[in-house]
Amino acid sequence: MPAERALRILAAAGHGDRIQAAASAYHPRASTAVNAILHVDPRLLLPGRIPRPRQWIALDRLPKILLRRGHAVLPVAAVADLVTMLMMCRPGNDYAGVRDVIDATEPTTLAGFALGLLE
Repeated sequence: MPAERALRILAAAGHGDRIQAAASAYHPRASTAVNAILHVDPRLLLPGRIPRPRQWIALDRLPKILLRRGHAVLPVAAVADLVTMLMMCRPGNDYAGVRDVIDATEPTTLAGFALGLLE
């Protein structure tokens, strides 16, 4: 919702305390609602329409991504989810789940995957 997004943007810009104070002054329930809006897990903030990877992206032919622990290969289904997450990113507004992928995978294999996807 645009109003919720506006509140999150203002809070991220350092105005969270002022937003909470205004909500508290209005009504206790407003304060609870605003708190829930500002502290939602960012991975749950999805676009209205989740994109799907295009048919021409041969997921099984892209460079393999290794996990940091155990060096297991990320399964093709998880690669499809990663491509979807990347498609949900916008300049200056990355989908929060991408950070989880970066933290969980080997950087060199992730870079190779990104280059393969770009090519």
